[in-house]
Amino acid sequence: MLESDQKFGFIIIDGSGVLFATVCGRQQTILSRWGVTLPKKHGRGGQSALRFSRLRNEARANYVTKAKEMAVNHFIDPSTSRCNVAGIVLAGSADFKEVLKQALDPRLNVLALFDIQYGFNQGLQQAVTMADGTLKNVGLLQEKKIISQFFEEIARSDDNAKISYGMRDTLPLIDSGVIETLIVWENLPDIRSVVQSPDGVTRTFVCKEEDIPKHVEKGDEILESDLFVDWITENYHNFGMALVIVGDATPEGSQFCRGFGGVGAVLRYNIASEIVEPQEDEVEEGKEEDEDDESEYWF
Repeated sequence: MLESDQKFGFIIIDGSGVLFATVCGRQQTILSRWGVTLPKKHGRGGQSALRFSRLRNEARANYVTKAKEMAVNHFIDPSTSRCNVAGIVLAGSADFKEVLKQALDPRLNVLALFDIQYGFNQGLQQAVTMADGTLKNVGLLQEKKIISQFFEEIARSDDNAKISYGMRDTLPLIDSGVIETLIVWENLPDIRSVVQSPDGVTRTFVCKEEDIPKHVEKGDEILESDLFVDWITENYHNFGMALVIVGDATPEGSQFCRGFGGVGAVLRYNIASEIVEPQEDEVEEGKEEDEDDESEYWF
């Protein structure tokens, strides 16, 4: 599923108040919560009951209007006038969620509507559990979309395809700013390691776990050693790119993982013209060294 920008908005509303939150992977962020005391139904008849009913309806309408305005403040980016989440999950009890759905700004795409027993934080946990299947389906659709874009670039017959694939070709581009979207298989086994030599020089490389000893020299200290997919999930923001973590459950995902090594990138521009082809003698001289480094990728 999508890890980078796959953030969803949650609105939990009932007669006690409304809560706004975002959920991205396992991270939940409460944006705000607002409690309200609404008039209850009046048991008496006559003109007093009519007046009370009118006041009650006005209070409920004002409450929904306030919730609608808060949703815009939280989920519409004022700089772009666009929704800043992948979609909205709206949950609550009574009829407030139905009324709010009809009143919401049309730029807010409601993915799912759920009846829940609780409000505020407890209601959020219930809604997150209920929405699990819906959000996974949204993630699969977006996963298929980005992989299809990747394949379309590969299929181009000219030399202007804006893609890179394979660990060896893609890793050196990570800190160059050229990558728009990095695509990584969720079960990629490669390990990213940082080692330091006795004289203080650090080296960073990615390889299979069983190959790490081949690249650690005597006296080196291993400072970091993590799955590459875990490291990039934590750090991709620092490189100005989006990250898509894909599985192999769809035909597109399976083809990407099996055919392209589980690592690829959609680039902001074509870089083929920037690559200088080595001369024949340079290739021959470096041949033996390249063969020795098949399992190791430096960046």
